[in-house]
Amino acid sequence: AAGEASFTATAVNGINPRYRWTFGDGTPATDWSASSTARHAFAAPGIYYVRVDVTDDRGGIVSETLVHTVHLPLTARAASMSTG
Repeated sequence: AAGEASFTATAVNGINPRYRWTFGDGTPATDWSASSTARHAFAAPGIYYVRVDVTDDRGGIVSETLVHTVHLPLTARAASMSTG
């Protein structure tokens, strides 16, 4: 896997909030959960749009999206030169 990441959301004034995560890499959305945290392993480097949906006992849904970048591991030494 290219990289595993942890995400945390915070719901304010929710009554029994539940969270559902979509990681933007083609995997299905998670099931609704009372846990506000999620871990996900991305299979390849890239730019992913991670969305969390939050609902509560009132029934509304609020969503937030963030951009998450996954890159290959850094090398031990910085490059000394490059070409075009």
